[in-house]
Amino acid sequence: MRAQAPAPVATAPVAPAPVATAPAAPLALPDHPRFTTQHFGDEFGLSVVTVNALAQDPEGFLWIATQTGLYRYDGSRVVNMTAVEKIVGHYIDELQIAPDSTLWVKGSYGVAHLVHGTFERFPLPPITTEIRGSGQTFAISRSGDLFVILAAGIFRAPIRDPSHATMYTTGAGLPGEPGAIATGPGDSVWFTAGRRLGHFAPGNANPVIDSTIMLPDEDVSGIRFDGTGTLWVRTVTRVARIDLAHHAVVYDDAGVAASDPDVGRPAKDHAGNLMIPSVAGLYIRDHGRWRGITDQQGLTSNDVLTALEDREGVIWVAGSGAGLDRVIGINDWEAWTTAEGLPDNAIWSSLFGWAASASSSPSPSTGILTPSCSLLPKKRPNGC
Repeated sequence: MRAQAPAPVATAPVAPAPVATAPAAPLALPDHPRFTTQHFGDEFGLSVVTVNALAQDPEGFLWIATQTGLYRYDGSRVVNMTAVEKIVGHYIDELQIAPDSTLWVKGSYGVAHLVHGTFERFPLPPITTEIRGSGQTFAISRSGDLFVILAAGIFRAPIRDPSHATMYTTGAGLPGEPGAIATGPGDSVWFTAGRRLGHFAPGNANPVIDSTIMLPDEDVSGIRFDGTGTLWVRTVTRVARIDLAHHAVVYDDAGVAASDPDVGRPAKDHAGNLMIPSVAGLYIRDHGRWRGITDQQGLTSNDVLTALEDREGVIWVAGSGAGLDRVIGINDWEAWTTAEGLPDNAIWSSLFGWAASASSSPSPSTGILTPSCSLLPKKRPNGC
């Protein structure tokens, strides 16, 4: 007799038991990307010089001021401009391109400008020819006046007629020893004197001193207006914004290291962002925060004295006794390796905002990096 099949048992669908899972922690790119950096000057004998200042003229020549002379780079060769040493000395510490495109050079004992291919001395008062040490000690207004900080005060003279010069001293108009001087908006010229801030308004022969603002109680390395019209003051240990509307000093230097004495003049990139040299790298103002470039990003030395962005977008960075570095494509390209925190140097896949390495499984917890505007060697898209 055939055995009967067991009667079917009614069953209800069983839902899988929920499994508690913790959300995967988001991964971010390492904090210190590496940029394309080239050390400049080995073939020209400039690999270990100390560069004090940089300037690029409208023709594209790069001028390099060092402790042992002035050099001009034309893209293929470097020329030592020895003629200027007879005028200002071999220790060159400041360069400026005037509003009329003239190159001005300041050395240990004089100021000169390049006129039709020849350096000419600018006459200073014979009694007060001692120029203040390195720092930010001269400025040229758009109206054609030269301002120089001397041991006795601020010297001002029309470039076309130096005989009509004026001296401003602590006994006649200045509240203290002048520290730094720079041009500002509307052809104004701004300076520090003691712990006070002052300026020459366009067309005004007498300085205006702000009696409310109190600057840090230390030597001022430099002052600079950024692209938004904000005035910044750099001292040996501090960086501050000056709120001119409310006559207030706003310290904004979180994470920014100190600078060497008498150096550390602020510079601007083409976007108007401030660049601050320090003993721990170069700091660039980037969307309201400071972005550091150090030896972790490829610099030869962290002891940065000056920086310049040329018209090709290359940032030239001078380190003490380390010559020059060229940081290329800083706003376009960044790179990460195992040295910067990636799990492996062999990248087998990448997508905007994501990357996976050969030693990683394609899972959110090991091999995929979270979205970012800066990813591996790549060109940044518009809007980043």
